[in-house]
Amino acid sequence: MPGRIDDGPQTTDDSRPPNGSGDRLRDGSRWRVLGAIMGSPRARRVIQAVVTVFILAFFALALYDLWPKLAAYNWQLEPGWLAVALVILVIRGPLPVWGWWLILRKLGYRMSFRKSTRIVYYSALAAYLPGSMWHYVGRVYLAEKEGVPRLRGIISIAIESVLILLAALAVAGLSLAAWPDPPFWAAALALVLLVGVIWRPDLFFRLVDWGLQRIGRKPLGVQLSSKDVLQILVPFVLNWISFGLIFFALLAALYPGLSLLYIPAVSGIFTAAWVGGYLAIVVPQGLGVREFIIVTLLAVLGVPAPVATAAALLARLWSILGAGVWGAISAGIREKGANQDEARVGSDQM
Repeated sequence: MPGRIDDGPQTTDDSRPPNGSGDRLRDGSRWRVLGAIMGSPRARRVIQAVVTVFILAFFALALYDLWPKLAAYNWQLEPGWLAVALVILVIRGPLPVWGWWLILRKLGYRMSFRKSTRIVYYSALAAYLPGSMWHYVGRVYLAEKEGVPRLRGIISIAIESVLILLAALAVAGLSLAAWPDPPFWAAALALVLLVGVIWRPDLFFRLVDWGLQRIGRKPLGVQLSSKDVLQILVPFVLNWISFGLIFFALLAALYPGLSLLYIPAVSGIFTAAWVGGYLAIVVPQGLGVREFIIVTLLAVLGVPAPVATAAALLARLWSILGAGVWGAISAGIREKGANQDEARVGSDQM
């Protein structure tokens, strides 16, 4: 189904605004200024550099202050849990590919799962380059070489980003029910949000388009049915559950005796930390933000600060390891399936 791209009506009026509309115009101007700033590559680079330096300096000071406790802590290691984390890391690899592959199919492009895997993980390696958009740019470029028009590639990634965030919010919110003295209202809110988006995806994507227009970006203009959204959300939700299990295994490796009853709460902490890092758009890969949230929330569960800090850093390294492992696997997939991949099928052209 072709996506509708529309910048929306633009009008200019130099006359004095009617009474009561001045605030609305000023609000609109603020959004336009924000959109202009975030739309400027130079401005984004400057903001990212300043914020990243500030975050790294804060993180370095925090580690310096915590170092005596880290050195004095009586560390114990359970290697079996590290093996569990590694196995889940490898098994979960196809899940994010599955989500993007489904989105492409809904947009009218049938790419083989082999090619989709190679594109997703080759471009994922670029996420660790300076800047915050290289993995998106890389995926659009690689998909275009396989016959997916550039604009369609951009739209597929935008839909993926929205649904990944929605799945993360749902998993993090529902996990609150496993906390001591749980805030059931927050868990209920997450459930209502998830059910609402599946029930009326048209309203949800209309809201997304409105937000994009407010910051001067083009709306997605894509319509998905409830069935479409439900199908696409399944791999993303499973992916977050897998990440949560990996983080629990890493924490258990550093903190022997951690009860399995904490799996939902610990999984939710990792997912909530990812959301916080993701929303900190000027910080590459949520560096420092994610770790701060993990350490803060694990303290609520009584996990010692040295263990929480080590687990947060280990989780970051595990993410890099996952990208590297599946980047290598996808290289092998390319050689094996180069002559077996499907040609693009789909009548949509842009």
